Amino acid sequence: MQQKEKSERVQAREGLDALLLVLRLERNLSQKSQLFINSVGSSTINTLLDDLLEDGVIHLEEIYKVRDENATVTDKAQVLTDLVIGKRCHAFGKFIQHLCQEDPEIALKMGLK
Repeated sequence: MQQKEKSERVQAREGLDALLLVLRLERNLSQKSQLFINSVGSSTINTLLDDLLEDGVIHLEEIYKVRDENATVTDKAQVLTDLVIGKRCHAFGKFIQHLCQEDPEIALKMGLK
């Protein structure tokens, strides 16, 4: 019985540690996203959209959503980051890879390089 209780406590602790890690990562990602949103230009957004389409990460309809349904560069950047983050790790990894190539200054500011 004691072994089972100990195992349950270990599992609960591991679950709590994992939750805390996720919360720290989300906060860090949110801060980095804000840097991107407040720093990026229209040409970088357009290039990132084209690159992500070419990689198969996003679809043409999603490009139209970013480009055509948002009036300001800030709004476009917000929708793009929400879109990529919503697609999880692979998409976000490709986004970072292309951002580092397209705009190394922003990537450096975000701590990605």
